[in-house]
Amino acid sequence: MKRFFIAVILIISLIFVVSCGDNKTEDKGDTGNTGNTGDTGNTGDTGDTGNTGNTGDTAVECVGISIESLELIEGSDAYSGSLDKPLGDETLEDVISFQFYTEDYSPVPELPAGTYDLGAGVNANFNSCSECVLIFEDDYSKTYFQQSGTLTITENKAGTLETKGTLTAKLVEVTIADDYTSTPVAGGGCFEIEAGTWDIICIPDCEGKICGSDGCGGECGDGCEIDKQCNAEGTACVNYECTAITLGETSAGVISAEDEVWTYDVLFDPAAGDAELDDKVSLQLYAEVEAEDSFNLAGTNYYDCEQCILVYEDMEFDETSGDLTAIGKVYFQQKGTLDFESFDAATGKVKASVTGLRLIEVTIDSEYTSYPVQGGACLEVATGTVELK
Repeated sequence: MKRFFIAVILIISLIFVVSCGDNKTEDKGDTGNTGNTGDTGNTGDTGDTGNTGNTGDTAVECVGISIESLELIEGSDAYSGSLDKPLGDETLEDVISFQFYTEDYSPVPELPAGTYDLGAGVNANFNSCSECVLIFEDDYSKTYFQQSGTLTITENKAGTLETKGTLTAKLVEVTIADDYTSTPVAGGGCFEIEAGTWDIICIPDCEGKICGSDGCGGECGDGCEIDKQCNAEGTACVNYECTAITLGETSAGVISAEDEVWTYDVLFDPAAGDAELDDKVSLQLYAEVEAEDSFNLAGTNYYDCEQCILVYEDMEFDETSGDLTAIGKVYFQQKGTLDFESFDAATGKVKASVTGLRLIEVTIDSEYTSYPVQGGACLEVATGTVELK
């Protein structure tokens, strides 16, 4: 399904805590501003787009612009960047977005070198394009889509979406329907990129490091053993220095046997961040369990875990979404045992215990993959109970 990035390309630095894996839907608790990250759109009628594309010539003179910066949105099939000058209101943000799609809307494995015509075939309309260029003016008050031009990838990094390339394109103002069909606005604006270039091929850097991130999604050295973490400089594996917390009252989050989602909010002491803001442990189940089931939490990732334990630090009420949003650190299970004494799928009633639980600070990308923060904070629960009566 077509993924429409209008609401997500500006939040690449936010932690995504909405869902993990195919079973983790919008029902995941304490998510923050997640935007339209799901595969929410294309109706499949991508063949008959010729009559709805950007065919007609606007009478408006196009304004020349250039790409100032461009970067890959981590965990997505898109680039996001800025332009060399404001398009409308100077106080509002403008964004250029490259979006890439496969024919069946599966993840794009890599972007081969080559030149792509932006104004012909499937690329003539947003609801069918495989190489798509858009501009969003003044915090998305106006949208522009390619009418003509070429996108040339001059070099690519195998197995990734990291590339070097050039863009020449004319983009006209459009409206975009619910099925992602783009229709030019009569008399609408027009922008022309005569020679835009980018280089977002990451070069790993492990100089002076024996562990930790290489800056390109990989690891330096052999990594650290499970009971040690890489220090902030990447020069040594050190013992965890964890804060001990005690679990308190449990309340229900999302209970949906139909969707196989059960989440529980657990208070704890002492406060992990700002003492005046709420923190909580979140137990999230994405598969039905049975009494006496026991799960080893080591070696798991938020992307595909079925029994997930997180901590959200410093919760604030978001007036836009109407939800509590974590503005502080997020922690995910690194080791421990989760044992169930009882579980009722229909009502969500549960009694479970955790033993030897360690949660480490993580970031979570838009695909819900959790990444340990190098030299990050750590919380531990020696023993604790999660019980919803």
